[in-house]
Amino acid sequence: MEDGAEVAVKRILKQEFDDTAQNELEILSRIDANKSPFIVSYRTVLKDAAFLYLVLDLCEETLKEHVCTQSLYYLQDHGLRMIKEILNGIEFLHSQGILHRDLKPSNILVDIEGHMRLADFGISRVLNAEETTVLTHAKGTRDWMPTEVIEAIGKEEIGRLKKKSDVQVAGMIAFFISTKGEHPFGPVLERMINISKGNPVNLHMLHDLHVRKFISWLISHNIDDRPYAHEALANPLMVHVKESLAKISPMVKRRRMNFQF
Repeated sequence: MEDGAEVAVKRILKQEFDDTAQNELEILSRIDANKSPFIVSYRTVLKDAAFLYLVLDLCEETLKEHVCTQSLYYLQDHGLRMIKEILNGIEFLHSQGILHRDLKPSNILVDIEGHMRLADFGISRVLNAEETTVLTHAKGTRDWMPTEVIEAIGKEEIGRLKKKSDVQVAGMIAFFISTKGEHPFGPVLERMINISKGNPVNLHMLHDLHVRKFISWLISHNIDDRPYAHEALANPLMVHVKESLAKISPMVKRRRMNFQF
């Protein structure tokens, strides 16, 4: 870019520019990412005869990749900061009346400074000024769906999505970070059933009781028992988390720099 910033380019074949791609473009154009460092920054869209090019700020890797490559020690040291940044991103989206609806470790990016950035808004929805709930066909990614979406799928009904639906999935992601890749609702074959029944069988993996209580709150089965993102951020566990990356060791920084191409 002219300002010298490194960018990522998402190329979309015009023939495949469907409703999902159009929705992502519209959502990104609504978001002023300069007001939140925890949302992927959309710069512009370019076109040629065959493709659309969505220009975004460069990020190094997905959260899924980041968790897999970092040590458990690193994740224990930085996990609460990472969780706080994700909740900050969600709180910003919700303040703009946007429900993400497809949060998962591969839809959260890690920038070159190690900060979390929410991305992939293909099935996000905008709440009208007076709305608190979106009535929509149940969508999302298997294993990373809130209880109310899974219930709607099972009943073949229209789903009722709220801001707290995003928060429940954020709790699953918080557990994923805290345990280096585990899921609170158990193994793959049992996971969707456990989510639908409110049975987080893996909570015992969280040895810190404060973290366990916090994540349990986020993933509450009853939507009314979950916090809004701003309420989660007001929890003492989050309030006392510093968002600085000053503790990252030179070795980690060198390893990170080696992955830039």
